[in-house]
Amino acid sequence: MKKYLIIAIAIGSLLNISCENMSIRKECMLGLSCVNKKDYTRAAYWFHKAAKQGDSVAEFIIGDDYFYGHGLSKNYIKARFWFKKSATQNYALAQYRLGELYDNGMGIPKNYAKAMYWYNKAAAKGLFSGQIRMAYFQMYGHANGYNVTHYPNLSYTLRRKFYLKAAELGDAWAESGLSDNYQMNRIREAFWLRKSLKEGAFISVTGDYILSRDYYLGQGMLKNYVKAVYWDRLAAMNGMPVASCQMGKFYYYGQGVVKNYNKALYWYKKANSQMRNGYYACSTAMGLLYEYGDGVPQNYSKAVEWYLRAFASPTAEYNLGVHYMQGTGVPMNYSKAMYYFNAAAEFGLPDAAIELGRVYRHGWLGVARNNIVALKWEILAKAMINASNKMEYHTLNKMIISTERKMTISQTSTAQTEATAWYAMNSYWLTHK
Repeated sequence: MKKYLIIAIAIGSLLNISCENMSIRKECMLGLSCVNKKDYTRAAYWFHKAAKQGDSVAEFIIGDDYFYGHGLSKNYIKARFWFKKSATQNYALAQYRLGELYDNGMGIPKNYAKAMYWYNKAAAKGLFSGQIRMAYFQMYGHANGYNVTHYPNLSYTLRRKFYLKAAELGDAWAESGLSDNYQMNRIREAFWLRKSLKEGAFISVTGDYILSRDYYLGQGMLKNYVKAVYWDRLAAMNGMPVASCQMGKFYYYGQGVVKNYNKALYWYKKANSQMRNGYYACSTAMGLLYEYGDGVPQNYSKAVEWYLRAFASPTAEYNLGVHYMQGTGVPMNYSKAMYYFNAAAEFGLPDAAIELGRVYRHGWLGVARNNIVALKWEILAKAMINASNKMEYHTLNKMIISTERKMTISQTSTAQTEATAWYAMNSYWLTHK
């Protein structure tokens, strides 16, 4: 339907200008009449006759027929031929369509420089689709591998102008782009994101999840778990693993829904089934179900299996350390326990840092007693926890004081220096937990 709306716009532009060649006007009118009758083959016949007479609008329309395969066999090479004839006559829609062909490698090798060239031509003619693509290239080009170094950067103000104008005209793609452009203002972002989803933006699945996240965190709107569940479910039902995993967490913790471990298990399994090798981010959650027997029989061996499938999960790393330390679900192995405690601590998990402090203070797990290293981890654990957790904060302070009493001033200073150096090297994880 959108394709024929474009044709109608193109024909309208033809009929609204002074046309000396009445033959072209007549043929295009006959073509449009056939479109209205859904006789696309006959429509293509009349547009082709007009295109052969060199009219830029007719050339664009016949190119579009080849592009979509309406009335003619889909053929991107022939579509490019007609689009280029029209584009060289400065017809903006054809210039934009040429940009699409190069952008997506349709019938020709991908060439982002040429895509940018034609998008820029269309944008210069005032075509908002071209302006939107130009804004998109400027905002995300480098991240997506586009070569935009030969084009002047659009200012953020100009980008917003392009997106805002197109969004006011009901362009859902632009509305989603405007959402990104307002990242520093979450209220505006939420408004445009909701609007883009209602308009059916191409990013609808990702948009559903982002909107769910915003309701969950209270970003740009009041925190609302019920609405977070609503939007997340839409994304999950459309095959987004991270959304399915989040649905499981909603049911596990009873946020926005009644707590239900069986439903949590269902969504966790669904998240893993949506990816070929399973969804690693949900593996920790599955492990926790078996760890505590929530909705499934308690089974430490299965918990360990799921933890081992997790990737970059400090909770999974720490729990593996505990299992290897205690010999539950796996044979006892102090070396592996230390490995996983260290891995969890490197991701900024305070429980792991506290455990390492205890290990070195008492000389457990086959390591020599070392108060300097113990104090280093205790200091780091204090830096990792939330200061508002007064009980944990107070407990750590007592541990630090107890360890310092067994040390010289020089040893304490060494521990503090080592903790500061470690923090500087691993601060990313501590600030992006």
